[in-house]
Amino acid sequence: MKVRQRRRFHSALGSPRAFFLCRYNRIVAAVLEFEGISKRYRSFLGREHWALSDFSLKMERGEIVGFLGPNGAGKTTAIHIALGLAWPTAGHGTLLGQVFGAVSSRRKLGFLSETPAFYHQTARETLKFYGRLNGVAEPELSRRTGDLLASVNLVEDANRSIGKFSRGMLQRVGIAQALINDPELLILDEPTSALDPLSRLKVRELLLQHRTGGKSIFLSSHQLSEVERICDRVIFVQKGRVIASGRTQDLLKESDEFEITASGLRSAPPETRNSHTENGHLVFSTTAAQQRSAIEQVWSAGGTVISVVPKTRTMEELFVELMTNSESGRRKPQ
Repeated sequence: MKVRQRRRFHSALGSPRAFFLCRYNRIVAAVLEFEGISKRYRSFLGREHWALSDFSLKMERGEIVGFLGPNGAGKTTAIHIALGLAWPTAGHGTLLGQVFGAVSSRRKLGFLSETPAFYHQTARETLKFYGRLNGVAEPELSRRTGDLLASVNLVEDANRSIGKFSRGMLQRVGIAQALINDPELLILDEPTSALDPLSRLKVRELLLQHRTGGKSIFLSSHQLSEVERICDRVIFVQKGRVIASGRTQDLLKESDEFEITASGLRSAPPETRNSHTENGHLVFSTTAAQQRSAIEQVWSAGGTVISVVPKTRTMEELFVELMTNSESGRRKPQ
């Protein structure tokens, strides 16, 4: 009998080693991965539009990843494909170790759309409704509901009808419902666009707390300062393609500019830029190639160099630079 069972085991999975390798691969698999995905739409007139073209990215467990690009770059299409709401024309991908659209991965997932819409229940009833859909039972459901209402600052409005909520309040309800099932992966599409500064701070703290617990967050946003503050890694997309990606700190440090502070000068040397006065000193920017020349010109003019500091870019500056360079590259003749 044992021999027959062993033979069945071998025939189904090839070998015991293959079985354990399969289990291991599922454990270490990326939480979200796109491999060469393309998505084509056709208009009623038969015209083709490629929303994604050979699109690839990989997200590891425990990261907060920012997903950035201009309107029409393909961000929402990529999210819909990951959720199984749209199917790729070519390529494949996985969500929490399962192929896109697999039902088994959905209870481990939290999602907030760009424009959340709910039934006209109270905020408390809404969270409990989504909790039950995700298999959360009492008394855990009531505990999570109360905690999340407090986290998004909706305790006083918990028993009001959502139909009377402002857009910002609806967005906070949406963030809470995305977290009600304690998801392994959280996908958020513009989660803070309608929030006031205090609410943004609360949401930022909530997301960082969620990440500290070993969870993963995929964040699509135009709020570049928020992305700069909380994201471990950033992916830039333009015209359906990934044009740059990397760790946030590394990308912001990749600047060819230096900031020089000098005293005893009336004006900045030629070929420098962004000159201004701080605490009675002249501050200006120059490239690495022009740095030595700028310093020598300060000395020649009788000035004193106080400091030379590598200049880090803001996320907004990096975004504009990447998108501008991407567009310029597309216009160049082949």
